[in-house]
Amino acid sequence: MNGQAKYPKGQGRPMNVKRAMAQQKRWKNNPKHKGMTDSFSVDVSLLMKTLNENSEATGIEFCNGQNGDEYAPVMAAINEDGAPLAAFNSTEEISLEEFALCRGQWKDRFKDNKEVLQFFFIGTDALMRNIEDFDITRYEASFVEKTDGKDSGLLFGYSSGVEKDPGGGDPDTALNFVKTCPMECPEGE
Repeated sequence: MNGQAKYPKGQGRPMNVKRAMAQQKRWKNNPKHKGMTDSFSVDVSLLMKTLNENSEATGIEFCNGQNGDEYAPVMAAINEDGAPLAAFNSTEEISLEEFALCRGQWKDRFKDNKEVLQFFFIGTDALMRNIEDFDITRYEASFVEKTDGKDSGLLFGYSSGVEKDPGGGDPDTALNFVKTCPMECPEGE
């Protein structure tokens, strides 16, 4: 690819956990997010398997999703142009068609609210370094509101061997400063 990658491997960096938790609390307390799920669990073994099997992947896209009437968060390994290579949900691998369907149904549900965060991206370098440095066993993808009022996304990492529910217990690490995209972003961005 000529020029700079839209989705570089180095996108994303560590963030102070207390600051990240304050941003998550601000998101939860904002009336415009009423009734919306604020976080979902991410299986690190599925994330690692997906990255390991897709050498062109520069990172993971963490997406809000809808499957019928159910909230169905989905994730995909994507290349530097933003094209999905392989997908998974919170429990298993899924097809790229199911990924696109869940993501598309979310966009349709919130078509009148163009500010709703659709996805965020974190590069492989940040993910791998974080997993190795903190011995992460599970991530929690969370939607947050920065001090400037803009929505963003981050990952809370847990290194405890005990499974925690999303939002439960204190995380050991956080990754933020990610590429985010609200509803008006074009496909592939």
